[in-house]
Amino acid sequence: MKQLLKIYSLIALLSGLVAMLFIAIPWENLSSKDLTVVVSFLLNGTVWGVLLFCELSKRAYSLLIIHWLFCFLFFFAIAFTQYMHGVFPWVGSLGHDILLQTNFILLAWTAVVWVGYKGSFTKNKAEAAASVGLRIPQWLVLSLTCFTVSNTVYRVVAIGFSALLARATSVVSYGMESSAAGMFVGHSFQALSFFAAVFSLLAYRQKRRGLLFVMITMTCLLISYFPTSMARYATAAIYGGLLLIVFRSLRSNRLFILSLLGGFLIVLPFLNAFRNTSFLEVNISNVVANVFHHLGDAWLSGDYDAYTLLVLVLEHIKFYGITWGMQFVGVLLFWIPRAWWIAKPVGTGHFITTQAGWYFTNVSAPLPAEGLINLGQGGYLLFALFVGWLMGKLDRSYWKKAEGSSCNITSYSILYPVLIMFFFFMNRGDLLSSTAYTMAYVVNWWLLCKCCPKVKL
Repeated sequence: MKQLLKIYSLIALLSGLVAMLFIAIPWENLSSKDLTVVVSFLLNGTVWGVLLFCELSKRAYSLLIIHWLFCFLFFFAIAFTQYMHGVFPWVGSLGHDILLQTNFILLAWTAVVWVGYKGSFTKNKAEAAASVGLRIPQWLVLSLTCFTVSNTVYRVVAIGFSALLARATSVVSYGMESSAAGMFVGHSFQALSFFAAVFSLLAYRQKRRGLLFVMITMTCLLISYFPTSMARYATAAIYGGLLLIVFRSLRSNRLFILSLLGGFLIVLPFLNAFRNTSFLEVNISNVVANVFHHLGDAWLSGDYDAYTLLVLVLEHIKFYGITWGMQFVGVLLFWIPRAWWIAKPVGTGHFITTQAGWYFTNVSAPLPAEGLINLGQGGYLLFALFVGWLMGKLDRSYWKKAEGSSCNITSYSILYPVLIMFFFFMNRGDLLSSTAYTMAYVVNWWLLCKCCPKVKL
């Protein structure tokens, strides 16, 4: 039955992807397009599609699956749609030569990432060691519940309940004059509220008591960080990660990837309506209608500029050269305040657009672009090798324990679902902001796990 469900899920995903392409891409413009560029797009799309389905035949979700899905959507389906329309975000049209070069670079990136991923699956002595699980103490659940209740009350009192429902009106400063300090505290409180719900749920599974704490923390999470009140990546990380933790059956079927694809096509464009408008001013029915009727048009907007920014990085290094790793240094040292380090590198998207003299600099910078701006067209393959190797290590660490028993609670099994969701955001970039946001969750997860007694599994 499970095997049959997996096959049906894969067929449904394939049907969804094919339907999406036929709906969004204006095929009537094909005759006016360059054949070699079209073939390069279709070749890359086929490669990513095959790699995606090969991985989905092995497991329900992984960092590599997220990466291939991102490549298929942003570098093929969306980029090809933009090419067929003749309109790329921010720049309009692009020349055939730069498009062919970009597609070749992406194909090389794909091959090296795959090699790095496969090379990470080597046997080592550490894997033979006994797994260590967590026993979640009741005092920690109580403390986290008190925190999340206090945080919810503070947020409601500070700006009002209705203001918490839309991103445009939900900002709470927590009394911090510094925007950087307020952002750090805000993301840490968001992470703690998320882990309060997770730890209370896992404690209930272990002891079969404490259901009241689960209900309280889940309710507080929903009120404090309503899906329409946050950046889309944060909504995906919190509620997508929670979905993977709550429903353990998602480990053995392909419904999560189907849900993720549906969320990408429908939910994320829907959430965009609350970005600059209060909740009460949004016409829900109109927003839903626009999502379904203007799928291809939505892909022409700046929210889907990953391919464009990769092209801009290629053009940038032709004139200005590479940064020789300084963007990576900024990522590694993101925690140093800019007031202490005046020359601290900014995000790659911001850096490229500032150099180009743009007034709008809030753009993306996908992982291949990060490798190119730091290491150039030769060195970026080393970054691709590292990305593939790291994904393999993280995926293997989770699945070799998850396949053993779905009831065991390990520290990494709590973090991995969040990483899955944040990694999609990290693929789009830029790496500086996505790393900073992800580390707010990683640090709080690490501190909370340190409070839990360890047990051998």
